[in-house]
Amino acid sequence: MARAVIEGSLTEFGRAQNAARARGDVPGRAAKRTEFPENSTIVLVHAAWADGTCWSNIVLPLERRGLKVIGAPIPLTSLTNDATALNWTLERTGGPVVLVGHAYSGAVIAAVKEVRVKSLVYVAALAPDEGETVAKVFYRDTPSPEAVVRQIVAPALKG
Repeated sequence: MARAVIEGSLTEFGRAQNAARARGDVPGRAAKRTEFPENSTIVLVHAAWADGTCWSNIVLPLERRGLKVIGAPIPLTSLTNDATALNWTLERTGGPVVLVGHAYSGAVIAAVKEVRVKSLVYVAALAPDEGETVAKVFYRDTPSPEAVVRQIVAPALKG
């Protein structure tokens, strides 16, 4: 699913970029909201139960389109630590940045306040409101009575 979302947005990006060239727009300036800024780096941030390899089918197609792509390793220890790790990754880049977050990392990319970040892309990701916590996103609504509830019962200890 992530591949279809990203490739679809890149197709739209390519069309907008070609249209901008045809109109003679100023280089480096986005003609439409779907364009990536010139010389931008796409930073892919993995979900909570994954690592950077979850993006392996996405990196090469993006690079083939001439985009700089890197994966940001996050430690998955806390939202604060994960945002700090993402900032460290951003320090190793130059120029404009597009952050792509999958699932939990949607909250991580939203927590970064780097001025070079020009776009946030959410792939089935959490997008908390300003000041909202990840826990509030998960537990804001009453669970549906149709939701499956599983209980983990510890085995009886034999003594």
